[in-house]
Amino acid sequence: MSLLGIVWILATPLAANSLIAILEPAPDPGTTCEDADVFVILSGGLSRSPNRESDILLLHEASLRRSIASAVWLQQHPSVPAYVVGGYGRRVTEAEAMSQLIRSLGTMNQLTIIDEPRNTRESAAVLAALPNFGNQSVAVMTSAYHMPRTKAEFQRAGITLCALPTDYRRVRVGGLSSLIPNMGALSKSALSLHEFLGIAYAWIT
Repeated sequence: MSLLGIVWILATPLAANSLIAILEPAPDPGTTCEDADVFVILSGGLSRSPNRESDILLLHEASLRRSIASAVWLQQHPSVPAYVVGGYGRRVTEAEAMSQLIRSLGTMNQLTIIDEPRNTRESAAVLAALPNFGNQSVAVMTSAYHMPRTKAEFQRAGITLCALPTDYRRVRVGGLSSLIPNMGALSKSALSLHEFLGIAYAWIT
């Protein structure tokens, strides 16, 4: 099959949603991590570097969705301290902008910004190095498609987590329209392939 043919297939909604479905765990309303001692939210990127913490619209969609879902969980667990992790950005990092958004939604929890890590592996390593972190029950919020890689990297760092996946991307598709390529589907396929490579890297290194 030619490269063009592969790209054509990956750009169809049928292929894109089939790929991301492999990554995303089935939603489980019963998993709420009620016994968590600490809460971690992993950042999901920026569209460009903010100049102010209030520039929350420069957060990528994943960062926005993770922040909103985290604010909801934290409001229901006001005594649980939270770590907002993500180091991209120059004057203002994604972790700082996400923290601003979470606070603006009425969250009163203690928020600690960790803006050194630049990827999931670094995030897990920095958290694992915190005093007594590995002895606590850790709840982690990230996008559902990113959760398998997060689990692999956190396990590698010696952290057992309670998973709180959000930002589900898979949608049900059918009919002839699911075979018509579009850029949104291609982007979703590229996201899935990036995660598959990340998972492989986590397990072989």
